Amino acid sequence: MYTLIIEDKNGVIADEFSFNHGTYLIGRVDGNDIILPSSNVSRQHARMFIRDSKCFIEDLGSSNGVIVDGQRIQGQRDLGSAAQIRIGDYYLYLEFNNEEDDKQDVVSTHIVSQDENAYKLVRVGDSFAGEVFPLTERRNTVGRTEDNTIFLNDPSASRRHANIDCDGMVYTLADLGSSNGSSVGAKRISGPTILRERDRVSFGNVDFIFVPSGENVDVSKYAGPAAPMPKTGGSGRSSGGGGIGIGVIIVGLLIVMLLFLTLAIAAAAGWWLYSSSQVEEVPPIATELSPEQKADSLVNDGRALMSQQKWTDAIAKFDEALTAKPDSEDAKKLKAQAVKEQDAQEKFEAGLKLKGKAQYDDALKKLESVPDGTSAHDTAAKELDEVRQILANQYKKAAREAMDKNEYGTAQEAFVKAFELICARGKTDQKAALKEIRDQITAAEDKMQRQRRRYPDFKPYEVAPQCR
Repeated sequence: MYTLIIEDKNGVIADEFSFNHGTYLIGRVDGNDIILPSSNVSRQHARMFIRDSKCFIEDLGSSNGVIVDGQRIQGQRDLGSAAQIRIGDYYLYLEFNNEEDDKQDVVSTHIVSQDENAYKLVRVGDSFAGEVFPLTERRNTVGRTEDNTIFLNDPSASRRHANIDCDGMVYTLADLGSSNGSSVGAKRISGPTILRERDRVSFGNVDFIFVPSGENVDVSKYAGPAAPMPKTGGSGRSSGGGGIGIGVIIVGLLIVMLLFLTLAIAAAAGWWLYSSSQVEEVPPIATELSPEQKADSLVNDGRALMSQQKWTDAIAKFDEALTAKPDSEDAKKLKAQAVKEQDAQEKFEAGLKLKGKAQYDDALKKLESVPDGTSAHDTAAKELDEVRQILANQYKKAAREAMDKNEYGTAQEAFVKAFELICARGKTDQKAALKEIRDQITAAEDKMQRQRRRYPDFKPYEVAPQCR
């Protein structure tokens, strides 16, 4: 029996189910067995299937690929007894259990849970009415190519048609200069427009209704296209006779008065310019900044550069400030922070390169060295979490292979490493995984206990308090 655990982009387990036969399609739209609603997931991304009691996954030509244990696959891949799979922003963890359990096989569509407070677009008014597009991204792109969050295979849509940005609970639509424009409530927009619940939104000739993600839409109520905006009335010109009316006379008088006023203003301006030119100009008094003022100005420049994460340039500004005023405490403190930030950024980038080369042990050490309290720390922590999970899966796999070969000491060491890596992730939902590996450590130690001659230095593993 295989168990598949799906973790969303926030590190939360979104779904879990077991299966021992069948084929399951994975993608971001209806029609797939496992729906992952994200722009990083292709419409039909991958296929997972059982063959000869083994579990395989196949990339179906997706844009962003299928990553198994840190490596992008080509075609089909045997997942073995345990694997980490990355599809878009989602992580799928596959585990094999020899014992049959009561978990239900996959027999229906699994849609990964979304934020219940989010919104979606429901297509209306054409043969594709009812198609749903969850607005799950901070920026949801709309266009005629498959790499958009909302893919519109319609000639009236441009390749890059529009963006829908989400800021908290506020959704803003902006047209990207598309050929046929974007509309809200049948009114073509000319700038960023805030969307409101049940707004009818159009991209070219394709219409949608903007509603909360949990709300159902009766698409039959929106059978036709959006109603066009009413045109304004006539020009307002009188249809009377051809004689010169009193209005024309009044306009003529106003023009004459305007000419006289213009001449008067021009004469006054000329006299003022002549008078001012006779006054001797006094040259401005040059003022030189004091060392303190110069240092303060340079410190402010350095702060601005730090806000842009330009650490090298910021350090140079603080050095200049210290040259002008050696005892500037602000310059000293900010320079120390900028040096720390620069060092953190270099360590993070080095760890990222090692991860890209699949040198996970070295990447782990480098990413762990990124200091807390720096801009790079949070980003590094996310990469570190992924590296720990990859290494944990590798150690678990190596440990099981060692157990099969009766190499219990090697198995125990590998299980311990996997256990400590999962514990270090600090996830609140890892208790089951920790207990499973702890049981495997105990099984290996029982074997070693019985073979004391073979393992004379054997000592049971003591679990750290934070991992219990």
